[in-house]
Amino acid sequence: MYLQMWMLFLWALSFTDLVVSIVAEDTASLVDAPDLPGRQNDKFSTAEYPYVRGNGNNLSYDDDDRLPYSRRCSERLENALDQIRRRQIAKQKTLHLNGYSLHQQLRSAPYDMYVTDMRVRLPTSNSWVRVDRCRFNPRNSTLETRLLFNDLTISGKVNLFNGDMLQRAPIDPNPEDSCSMILRLRRAGIGFHTEPIRRERGQFNVKTDSHFLEPGFISVYAYGCEPRLREHRRGFRDEEENEEMSREMEDIFLKGIRSLLTSYMQKELQPAIKETLMRNMGYTISYG
Repeated sequence: MYLQMWMLFLWALSFTDLVVSIVAEDTASLVDAPDLPGRQNDKFSTAEYPYVRGNGNNLSYDDDDRLPYSRRCSERLENALDQIRRRQIAKQKTLHLNGYSLHQQLRSAPYDMYVTDMRVRLPTSNSWVRVDRCRFNPRNSTLETRLLFNDLTISGKVNLFNGDMLQRAPIDPNPEDSCSMILRLRRAGIGFHTEPIRRERGQFNVKTDSHFLEPGFISVYAYGCEPRLREHRRGFRDEEENEEMSREMEDIFLKGIRSLLTSYMQKELQPAIKETLMRNMGYTISYG
């Protein structure tokens, strides 16, 4: 009799240990341990903390209470673009590239070409730019984003300076020629590739590379050149050389605008791009 009761007691005791061990395991998964890595499934993960599906670790799996994948990735970028749109409403639909200028020495003529006062005329529709692609790669913790412009018109003031004139009056030189150029682009885009370069406690830095995507339509138009230079050109340049110079000026204007527009949009969207990458990697963003 005593032997049966003793065996029953040992059996009940082992069952209690099993229940306690299960509860302890579940409870430990809910504890916020500050020493754990911020994300558990990247290339810096260790064997002690294996990848667990869900909880924002991998965006390929969407919980029912989460936003759709594309919207979750691009939400912060869309908000940043909305802020740019609202700022331009008060500026008569014109985006000023303040602080940016172009300078290039011409090969076809002894002039230095400067482009200033560049402005982007935005369409009346609010959808002049949109996030066309936003994809996070959990394997290497990189973010690929792409902007698509529907229709853009960029204008700028072009000044041509003689090299000797720049040396004689470097502060306020008189241009040999002054023109205006207009560049029209349809369905152009900008691509961004972002990856983390430093992840330490309290510090998170990223590197973003950007490139301009060729548009479906390009049109460059120059107007308002001063008559005195046109007359001056006729004196020592034939028509073929004039055409070569005009093409070179248009090419410089086009390449320069593409570079400046890419740099401008990257600077405006860099905080949103960084925040998007951090959120996708499992970090919590707080603003104090």
